[in-house]
Amino acid sequence: MIIKKLQDVEKLIIATHIFRIFGFLKKEDNFAKYDGRVLIKTNNGDDIEVPLTSTTPGRWCIITKIDNSNSTDPKVININHVQSSEPTVNDL
Repeated sequence: MIIKKLQDVEKLIIATHIFRIFGFLKKEDNFAKYDGRVLIKTNNGDDIEVPLTSTTPGRWCIITKIDNSNSTDPKVININHVQSSEPTVNDL
């Protein structure tokens, strides 16, 4: 995903969902089992890596939030929070 004009975005969350064929999910499934990570590259040349290491069971992982409500100082915030329900930007 590439955001070309951050000034058009006030807040954005990046989240992922554990997907299983036919929708089956074991109670103990968690994001640490998948050895995944998300790499965010900023236009300043910064690399922000968020490893998905949570052992908390849940279907959704809110990986990061981009907050541009103060357009002179946008922030990329590492969230790495697991929950059972689909997240919205208003949850954070």
